[in-house]
Amino acid sequence: MPEKTQIAGRPPSPPPNTVLCNTDAAWKKETLDAGLAWIFDTSSSPTTMIAPKGCRFQSRVSSALMAEGLAIREALSHARQLGITKIWLRSDSLSLVKAINSISKPMKLYGVLSDIDEIEEDELQDLLDFRCSEEDCRMLEKEVSEEEIRKVLFAMPNNKSPGPDGYPAEFFKSTWSVLAKDFTIAVQSVFNFGFLPKGVNSTILALIPKKLDSLEMKDYRPIACCNVLYKVVSKIVANRLKKLLPRIITESQSAFVKGRLLMENVLLASELVKDYHKDTVSSRCVMKIDISKAFDSVQWMFVLKCLSTLGFPKDTIHWIELFIMSPSFSVQVNGDLAGYFQSSRGLRQGCSLSPYLFVLCMDVLSRKIDRAVAEGKFKFHPGCQKLMITHLCFDDDLMVFVEGSKQSVQGALSVFDEFEKWSGLSISVEKSTIYMAGIPEVEKRSILKNFKFAVGELPVRYLGLPLLTQVMKKQDYAPLLEKLRVAWIDICCTKNEGGLGIRNLREVNRVYGLKLIWRMLVGESLWCKWIRANLLKWRSFWEVNVHMQSGSWMWHKMLKLRSVAKSFYEIVVGNGSCTSFWFDNWSEKGVLFDLLGARGAIDMGVGKNATVEEVLLSGRRRRKHRLEILNDIEQEINNLKIKLPQGEKDVKLWKRDSGYKKDFSTMETWNMLRVKHPPCTWSAGVWFSQTTPKYAFMTWLSVRDRMSTMDRVVKWSRGSDDVCVLCKTSSESRNHLFFACDRSAKVWEFIAKGILGNSYTTDWSELMLIISDKNREKKFLFCIRYAFQAVLYALWRERNKLKHGEKMIPLEILKREIEKGIRNRISLVRKRE
Repeated sequence: MPEKTQIAGRPPSPPPNTVLCNTDAAWKKETLDAGLAWIFDTSSSPTTMIAPKGCRFQSRVSSALMAEGLAIREALSHARQLGITKIWLRSDSLSLVKAINSISKPMKLYGVLSDIDEIEEDELQDLLDFRCSEEDCRMLEKEVSEEEIRKVLFAMPNNKSPGPDGYPAEFFKSTWSVLAKDFTIAVQSVFNFGFLPKGVNSTILALIPKKLDSLEMKDYRPIACCNVLYKVVSKIVANRLKKLLPRIITESQSAFVKGRLLMENVLLASELVKDYHKDTVSSRCVMKIDISKAFDSVQWMFVLKCLSTLGFPKDTIHWIELFIMSPSFSVQVNGDLAGYFQSSRGLRQGCSLSPYLFVLCMDVLSRKIDRAVAEGKFKFHPGCQKLMITHLCFDDDLMVFVEGSKQSVQGALSVFDEFEKWSGLSISVEKSTIYMAGIPEVEKRSILKNFKFAVGELPVRYLGLPLLTQVMKKQDYAPLLEKLRVAWIDICCTKNEGGLGIRNLREVNRVYGLKLIWRMLVGESLWCKWIRANLLKWRSFWEVNVHMQSGSWMWHKMLKLRSVAKSFYEIVVGNGSCTSFWFDNWSEKGVLFDLLGARGAIDMGVGKNATVEEVLLSGRRRRKHRLEILNDIEQEINNLKIKLPQGEKDVKLWKRDSGYKKDFSTMETWNMLRVKHPPCTWSAGVWFSQTTPKYAFMTWLSVRDRMSTMDRVVKWSRGSDDVCVLCKTSSESRNHLFFACDRSAKVWEFIAKGILGNSYTTDWSELMLIISDKNREKKFLFCIRYAFQAVLYALWRERNKLKHGEKMIPLEILKREIEKGIRNRISLVRKRE
């Protein structure tokens, strides 16, 4: 191969006698001050070369990219004449790399230019083993129907930021009867003609700060706000693409793949770092790797080549190429849009297709890591070799597990260097950390000297949760608890029972523990396989000792939930291959081990780890026992042999409201486990359709008498006066404030008298009976309930203004404002109906 121009990262300081090709004003000044030979400037028109002595080179061309390429080529030519062979270049254009590499005399380039290698399709084909079948291709390219478009549109959540056209999803939903035909034709034309108008793919970039003190561009996350028409088009392709992901993506990736849980990666990582606090463990190492500007750095050609290698049909690839390569961007700055430009790489954060394309790219990295360990570039982390676990991945967050040696760390990281040249995705060294255990100090220092990762200490936060080697203590939960607020125990009841519908954390924790047990019993994820191989060691989950030494604290919590899980779990025997003879509930007599104990295995002559299938097919002779119960079991075995379905698999079931089913329901399991309370009489008057959430919440507080009225404040604040803030005459209680107080009574009379008529009252108890009565006419109930909540909210707001020294709104203006708000709400509800 011909020698290429070498690419290097930016050195600590500019090398002497170096040409600087630069588009950054600060760098320009820095370079001129340093007396360097040449500066390249694309900020002016025409493109300009600047030298300290004022000599200039001008290139008038139609394309900015061409101008940049020509100017740099000219700069390199001048540099060669001056005997300069080192160039400091600030650019990231793939086209420029190719242009520079075509120069006959290679040079040394410094800066932020990325040298993206051409990917040989043979390499990708060898790495990616999945190929789309004819059925898959038909599914991806089937005709887009009006019903499919309608479902995608109406599945979009409301209250989302619109794109540059200003129309949110709610607009198209509410006008569907009028716009359906035109909208459908517009969407279908994209697929039929393979053309996406520039305006449709225009995008607003909203800069979301990553931290409180965001000062630089890297501290912001660019979120794309796309037009609804584009969202529908891309979502249709995304919905089809995600159906294939479970068959394409390796088990180590848990993001955006249906049926995989983020929590399973956390659990498996916790098991693997369990002994990192011990000095006696064998050498091991974990690298928590962050991909720098992950979505924004992906090279488009890499994405398209991955799709081509996987056998995606040409039309689908063309659609995706349109979606990712043709957008134009405007940046939202202080509410205004600035600029209108195109990009040269990256996937938009905010496009529904982007996550699926990104995990396809990351799957190439996963397979390269797995191949590297197979080729001996690094060795397995202890506890990983049986299942050949090398890493865990959630989107762009990776944890790489290797043996604790310099060679293994180097071998693993070399894969990332190769992957960067293919995809443009690189490691963010400043955000990546390394965790080591059992490694001699000399070896540890050598690793840290060669690889500039920060040394981490457990607990490390992986996917937002701490990984610990021991049971979590109060201080470990502190960062999470600080974000919570103390609430009344009543809020953990359902709304019908007088609460807020927020679930009790103890009950929720048990439900999620049961869900993990269910997934461990039926799942085939990496975590499930690791548990069976390393903790159960192919024994029954119901058999292992709860006090076993191995396993993390979370595993021991699962073991303690077995008695609860047994009441929900059932297995229907098919061929018996997955049914434990002793520990599963397959017999009419129940779990045989619970019935006969350890002695039963000896009396029956059946091993503790035997499955029902092994007992039925073993050819064992029926025994005669002294105990009648053993003879009954022998008879049951014989009966099962006769009716045993041939070839049918065992079916594992979980208890649901309507009986035992093949899948787990978090809601139904929680409802069966939770402590139930009697229903309250007033919930319908508080939580009704089309209410305003903040009104409903404040009404809930008032009904439970938990507002900070002065009669309650004096109980915990010495020296406080319980006098009403509004009228200054009576004690301020809930019943007085709503609506016995003179000011509040006038407001309530103005709003409610016309609605209630002869039933008008200011008594709290009577009003509660009225708004809770489900037998009244529907329109009347909505009007009085909403009026009740709106007046409550407005009066409490006015009361607080006066309490804190602000001026209240004049009474007549307050009445009109409340009335206007109620009328607007009623008008909106009518339109929705």
